[in-house]
This record gives sequence, structure tokens and C-alpha cells, in this order.
Amino acid sequence: MGGAARLGEHLTVEEIAQRVEQRSPGVHLTSVYRSLTLLAELDLVREARLGGGGGRWEVVHPDEHFHMVCLQCGDVSHHVGTLVQQVREHLAGGHGFAAESVDLVVTGRCADCAAGTSADAGSGSRS
Repeated sequence: MGGAARLGEHLTVEEIAQRVEQRSPGVHLTSVYRSLTLLAELDLVREARLGGGGGRWEVVHPDEHFHMVCLQCGDVSHHVGTLVQQVREHLAGGHGFAAESVDLVVTGRCADCAAGTSADAGSGSRS
């Protein structure tokens, strides 16, 4: 997946297209969209809705990973823990709901921005 996101990256279609263009000049944005659609159908990538605009594409990961999005610098990181399983169990036991997929996004400020040490801590920019 040369131009696509590496594990842990969250890229817009435009960012992926720029990477593809560097390797294969002349590839159209339409081809990137079609390729992402096919890769998503094959469960190799997925579009994550992380708030603050359009989707970002990433390599598929287990539901147990959830996203933490810094509203200040735009950093996106994964956290692995038991929270998603707890949500599944609550929904099943308390509501009789069998969740097929859980997409959990937590927004706030990363440790660097909260401490005021991020390069973007004062700018409020998103990457």
C-alpha cells in the first residue's frame, strides 16, 4: 500500500493522493478514491470519522483500539484497553444489543498540549 497510510497513520484522501503522486505521477484523485473503496471492501483500510472535518483513512485495526484526538494540535493516537469490551458487554447485557462494530473516538488535549509543550500548543492548528 505504498502511498496509503502506514499502521497508526490517519490520512485524508488528499494526503494519500500526494504520496501516490510522488511515486506515480499522473494518478488521478478519482483513482485514489476507487482504490480506497476497494481496499475498504476487502477490510484492509477504513475511513475513520475523527471529528473536525472529513474522514481520515487508516489501516484496519481491531475494535479494541480506540482513537484519542487532540483538539489543539490534531494528533491522533490509538489506545488499547478493555473499555470497548466493557461497552459491548453493557450493550449486550443491559440492552440486548449485539454490537457488530464499535468505533470509539475520545477528544481532548494530548499530554504535550495540556502541558503547553507542543509546538502547536498555542496555535490551535490541526494537522
